Amino acid sequence: MNALARAGSRSMRELILVLMTWIAAHTGLPVPDRPPEVVFTAHCEIQRLAFAGKRPCSETEGAVAAYDHRTRTIYLPRNWSQDNVYHVSMLLHELVHHMQAEEGLHMGVPGICPGRDLEQPAYSAQIAWLKEKGVEEPLAMMGMNALYLVMVTSCRHGN
Repeated sequence: MNALARAGSRSMRELILVLMTWIAAHTGLPVPDRPPEVVFTAHCEIQRLAFAGKRPCSETEGAVAAYDHRTRTIYLPRNWSQDNVYHVSMLLHELVHHMQAEEGLHMGVPGICPGRDLEQPAYSAQIAWLKEKGVEEPLAMMGMNALYLVMVTSCRHGN
């Protein structure tokens, strides 16, 4: 079931617009003309999408949300709640990827460093948004530490 059907089309559309406006103000990425599709799915499906099926599913670690630039779709866990600040920050992170894709930046572009050019702005925005919402330790809330953040926002795989 997609987010618009589950959460009520108007409230999800409004949340997406508010978050994309915030992202534009903080990253310089323009608000795109078209919003992404949002789909709620199982945790293992999110991991399959995020890692292109190259990692086995783990119920306790791995990607918590994913974005597919080919279909312009954000995948969120079935238990996602608009009332949970961390869950909304997951949507914000994936919206950064949508806005990047709308600007022509995505994993399939030669010369793009996935960590530096795609993940670093998404994590920076997510952390800044959580801090604005009063979260004192965003990395802890996100289940990360500073070393892991450096790893996922650095060039890898020869990039």
